[in-house]
Amino acid sequence: MLTREEEAELSRIVDDLCALRHEQGEVEYGHLTYLTADLDMMYIEELADARNYLKYMMIRHILTAQRKEQEEDTGIGPKSFTPLHGDKE
Repeated sequence: MLTREEEAELSRIVDDLCALRHEQGEVEYGHLTYLTADLDMMYIEELADARNYLKYMMIRHILTAQRKEQEEDTGIGPKSFTPLHGDKE
């Protein structure tokens, strides 16, 4: 469980990332261009990108879980590695 302080620190990290992305956008597109830009279309495009990123993350998560399950069931994978030379005491 997170403490309130840990949660606040993580929130600051997200806020800092958002501020950095805003600054990078100003460098690329210019100061205050969002006042005249087609924000509705930009927002829709960003939502589509975010949805795709979530989909990719879910696919990766499912594949990782399947591989872990297969490794546990079959003994295949890094956990199945047994050194040729055991520890010598």
